[in-house]
Amino acid sequence: MQTDLYDVAKRIKSMGFKVKLDTNGRDYKIVKRMIQDGILDYVAIDLKHAIYSYDDAVGLPQKPEFFLSYQKLLQMLLEGNIEYEYRTTVIKGMHTADDIESMAHFIRGAKHYYLQNYIGGNTLDPNF
Repeated sequence: MQTDLYDVAKRIKSMGFKVKLDTNGRDYKIVKRMIQDGILDYVAIDLKHAIYSYDDAVGLPQKPEFFLSYQKLLQMLLEGNIEYEYRTTVIKGMHTADDIESMAHFIRGAKHYYLQNYIGGNTLDPNF
């Protein structure tokens, strides 16, 4: 997450705007601080794939701390009163019905889980 995100979001909030954060859930501590300080009005979290295939989906191995941060963020949102959503961009050939079910189980209890259809176009990876 950008190091100056907190300060920029705080300035925007002080101007009277509502602030939404789109995140992959990697940095639980900064999101927690922004919520506690009343900066955020809404959080949208990407859930790219089921835990067992997350590394393949993002193309990089994830450290165990990432999943711990993700779980802490989920728990905080479930227990809190800030509006939030989870979402997955479903890609044909990458996600199966079992994957979607596994992801839904992982975030069970969440208020909203949106599935977005991937629409291909100009991409760096020709497989998409």
